[in-house]
Amino acid sequence: FRTTKGIAFVTAARTFAGAGLASIDAKGRITLPSDIRDVLMATSPEHKVCVSLHDRHDCLVGYGTDEQTRKMADIAFQWENAVKNDGSYDAEAAAVADYSLTFTANCEASGRFVLNPDLRSMAMIEDRAFIYGAGRNFCIWNPNLFLEAQLGDSYARLRRYLELQISKDGGRRA
Repeated sequence: FRTTKGIAFVTAARTFAGAGLASIDAKGRITLPSDIRDVLMATSPEHKVCVSLHDRHDCLVGYGTDEQTRKMADIAFQWENAVKNDGSYDAEAAAVADYSLTFTANCEASGRFVLNPDLRSMAMIEDRAFIYGAGRNFCIWNPNLFLEAQLGDSYARLRRYLELQISKDGGRRA
């Protein structure tokens, strides 16, 4: 990514895109769709994936360590602006919101990693997950919860795509 006047821009080569339905094995391992895996490997030189609870939806959000670094830089930038403008900004509260429930896992070259069991439980993800790219990050949902969620018209194509993936998988809903 690059920054201009404090605004972060993500290059197209590092944009999480694509979607897929993934199984979760008995050890809690999940494999990312290849499009998402490739971007993760490019945005996380250590081959680590950061996963936390989504701030608005009943799902998880994942990203590489580059995004984690960008988030800390954004918190520092907002704090510096607040200090310059005699405003108040609670950098610790912002960091708690972004990092307190963020867990980092090693990710194999295949895109497989162990999904934190507590986060998995909080997002009600069982034996399968619906994963889709969302620009600077990707989302991990319980497929049934995604289909039932009131997300608006912008998610209609993703909903149809998931329904197609479920039908290809023998019509079994998670």
